[in-house]
Amino acid sequence: MGGCGHRRRGDDSIRAIFQDEGSAIDAFSVGPGVVSAGYVSLKDRLAQDEKTNTELQADSRSSQDKLKITQAQLEKARAERRN
Repeated sequence: MGGCGHRRRGDDSIRAIFQDEGSAIDAFSVGPGVVSAGYVSLKDRLAQDEKTNTELQADSRSSQDKLKITQAQLEKARAERRN
């Protein structure tokens, strides 16, 4: 019976992982439909995250370009001020 305690702790760990991820899935009643739905949901979240990442990278590049222009203008103004 000593092995049952280890399995129970493992079962509890699996449930905790699912609960930590915000999922109400019981680790022992997962059927093919639930797994498939979970996969689709994960795939959709990944696609949305990739889209958001692309948008943020574009915003970052735009901000960097504006800072480069500002830096060039600042250097020019400093040079003019020295003269």
